[in-house]
Amino acid sequence: MYDSVLGELSRRKYSIKRSELTGLLESLGFKIREGNKGKHSTYTHKAFVMHPGGAFNGEHGKDGLIKMPYILDAIKIIRAHQEEIMEYIGEKK
Repeated sequence: MYDSVLGELSRRKYSIKRSELTGLLESLGFKIREGNKGKHSTYTHKAFVMHPGGAFNGEHGKDGLIKMPYILDAIKIIRAHQEEIMEYIGEKK
């Protein structure tokens, strides 16, 4: 699961919709919190003790594309916490 999510984010960093990113992050154990306006969202992971998580913002529309810098941030966070995520979802290196 970990590798497939990371691969999907890396391959499609210019074309991931809000619902797709939400689903990918949730599959790794992230909790998504929608902002007041519905456009800005934050995500956290209870396995991370010292890291607050991240945020993303999409284009206009209910299921707009996520801006590429937010995808790159998510990839960076996922890679930085590989061990915690893999343990949380029950995968081994």
